[in-house]
Amino acid sequence: MGRLVRRTGDPEDARVVRISLTPAGRRALEHLSLLHVEELSRLTAHLQPLLRGLDLEQDDRGGSRVVG
Repeated sequence: MGRLVRRTGDPEDARVVRISLTPAGRRALEHLSLLHVEELSRLTAHLQPLLRGLDLEQDDRGGSRVVG
């Protein structure tokens, strides 16, 4: 597999290094994203009953937390 990221120095600030995906990196990320979605789809049937069994409450940051 070729290089996945490209490092580019910032012409205005030598302390900064910009990182960007190469075409090979973009293809790899797209492939991994598809695999991730497929895995989540497979796990959904198992996770939904577990989540329904939890007593969840909304926290003040918009997330959920287990109560009790």
